[in-house]
Amino acid sequence: MAEDTTGAQGGQGDQSGTGGQPLPAFDPAAAEAFFKDLIGRYNTDDNQIIMDLVSFHPLTQFDEKEFVDLLEHSLSLSVAEKKRVVDAIPTLSQYQIDELKKVFTEEREEFRKLMPKEGETIKKLVTDKRAEWKQLKQIYIDELKNRQKANEDAGKIDDLKKSLGLDEEDAK
Repeated sequence: MAEDTTGAQGGQGDQSGTGGQPLPAFDPAAAEAFFKDLIGRYNTDDNQIIMDLVSFHPLTQFDEKEFVDLLEHSLSLSVAEKKRVVDAIPTLSQYQIDELKKVFTEEREEFRKLMPKEGETIKKLVTDKRAEWKQLKQIYIDELKNRQKANEDAGKIDDLKKSLGLDEEDAK
C-alpha cells in the first residue's frame, strides 16, 4: 500500500492538514484548464490515452507497453471486452495480469499458425480490430470530455447557488 504523503488526515471537510484554514473551494476555471490540457494531449493516432489509463496498477508490476500491445492486437476481444480489461487494470492481481498476458500471447501464436491457411480472413480481422482499437481510444477521449463538461456544470451550479445565497453553510 502506498504511503499517503498528501497530509490529509480525515474525510471531507477535515482542516487539520491545512493549519486550521478551510480547504480551497472548487475552482471551475482550473478544472476546465486541467481537462482541456489533458484532452489536448490525446488523439486516436497513438496509444497515449490507453498507456495513461493502464499506468495505474498499484497491485501489480508489468511492462505496460507490452501489455497494451498484446491487448491492442488481440483478435478475439471486442471493443467492450478490451475496455473492461483496461478499466479493471487497477484492481487486477498479479496472477490475473500474468494470465491475461499468457492468453494474449498464446492467441497471437495460434493466429500466426493459421496465417498460411486463413491469411485473407486474418488480414481482414486485423483491419477490423485496428478500427475497433481506434474506436476504443475515442471512447476514452469522449469520457474525458464528458468529465470536463460535468466539472464545468458543477462550477456553474456552485456559482448559481452563491449568486442566490444558497451556500452549503446556510443549509445546516
